[in-house]
Amino acid sequence: MGTKRTVALLTACAAVFAFCFGGCGAGQKKKDTVPPYTYNGQTETAATETEPTEAVTEKQEEQTPALPVNPLTGRREEGIDLSQKCVGVVIENSPQARPQWGMSTPDIVMEYEVEGGISRMLWLYANADRVPESAGPVRSARHDIVELALGMDLLFVHCGGSPMALEKIRSLRPTLTELDGQTHDDYAFTRDYSRGVAYEHTLVLKGDKFRSALSALGLSTQRREGAGPAFVFTDEASPRTLPEETGEHLHFEISAYYRYDFDYNAESGKYASSLNGRARTDDQGIRCAYDNVILLYVVTEDLYDSDGHLDFYLENGGEGYYCCGGRTEPIRWEKDGEYEPLRLLTADGQPLELNPGTSYIGLVRSTNASRTVLS
Repeated sequence: MGTKRTVALLTACAAVFAFCFGGCGAGQKKKDTVPPYTYNGQTETAATETEPTEAVTEKQEEQTPALPVNPLTGRREEGIDLSQKCVGVVIENSPQARPQWGMSTPDIVMEYEVEGGISRMLWLYANADRVPESAGPVRSARHDIVELALGMDLLFVHCGGSPMALEKIRSLRPTLTELDGQTHDDYAFTRDYSRGVAYEHTLVLKGDKFRSALSALGLSTQRREGAGPAFVFTDEASPRTLPEETGEHLHFEISAYYRYDFDYNAESGKYASSLNGRARTDDQGIRCAYDNVILLYVVTEDLYDSDGHLDFYLENGGEGYYCCGGRTEPIRWEKDGEYEPLRLLTADGQPLELNPGTSYIGLVRSTNASRTVLS
């Protein structure tokens, strides 16, 4: 009798034990048992496996909004406001101006001949916030560059200009938004005399002052509806391979005094620039290099005025080359009217797709095309 009661009692206890510790009921997942651990002198218990809640699952499935695409580089970047004008700054390129302040900072460098065989540049930035601490020396405008700036709806920065350029600027106001260093030097510029060069080589655009000046002068930074740069880019994840292999080295001449070489570096994926056999650097010693190098041949006429100014036949369009990734392809370009942007085209007239990145664009006299060497 005593034995039967003992067995019954043990059986009941076993059932209770199984109920309490054997699980939490049908259909519930068994938790892993993890021993406690010590961290910073305190004993803690690691979290056991749990089922994700519906809210967490939905949050994980939400996609992060894509960053806007820089209209000058084709890259998705923070701080790009597509409602804002791009900025173009006229920069000197005479020997007294080198090395230029901020030469490695533009999204696009556009270089062109002015007069006497010297060249000048138009540095392009996606918006005013991207203008660096220092950019210069800032110099005078030419009428063809004013027209290029108008077509791309740039906020155009310069210091004076040729008679034809100033007349064009006056005729295009207020459609063309411009800031002239001759009349507003105290607002956005400073003079740097540290190099011991003549006065005309010393004007520097200061990024912070420039942005403050836009507000103080009431200059509109809003892009014109339907206007802006017309560059087309491939997707960053799917760059294209150009058709011809002769694109690792490019030599061309803007004039007899400005002979350029661009050499492709497979490790960096960029073309390093040299002028007259010397590496190009900025004022900080940074080598100037670009993802894309573009040559555009332009029909050019001497105006035979007292300063030897030139006239570019932009309405004619023309041919050129596009180099990227150590390869190249022949291209065409066009500008249909004064208010129309520069457009890059394939040899058969389709929109040219550039690979994303910074670009150098050289406007070269069509009579100098035969001096171009691709290898």
